[in-house]
Amino acid sequence: MLQSIVTAAEVPDISEPDFVALDGRLHRQVAEASGYPLLLHMWDSISTQFEQYSLRVIGMPGRLERAHADHCGIVDAILDRDHESAARHAHDHVAAVQLELQKASRTRR
Repeated sequence: MLQSIVTAAEVPDISEPDFVALDGRLHRQVAEASGYPLLLHMWDSISTQFEQYSLRVIGMPGRLERAHADHCGIVDAILDRDHESAARHAHDHVAAVQLELQKASRTRR
């Protein structure tokens, strides 16, 4: 399932809304695969807000491509059952998005 989501997101010229929808599916599948019911419940409770947020930031230059590359790294590590690598990729993904948002907010001032 994870690989099929990443593959679907590789379509050249994928629309931002289509990518965001796949992104949400990927996040939910990762939460489900974690085996932690609380993580899945948390995802389900924020998924609508996540989608709204993602639709606003996905248009940042290069954000879609970087998100997809990050997702590929995370999924590859999960499929390889390399939990440390998956955690590292996920951490790096979140940190990169945070930095991009901080830079964007400084630019707008």
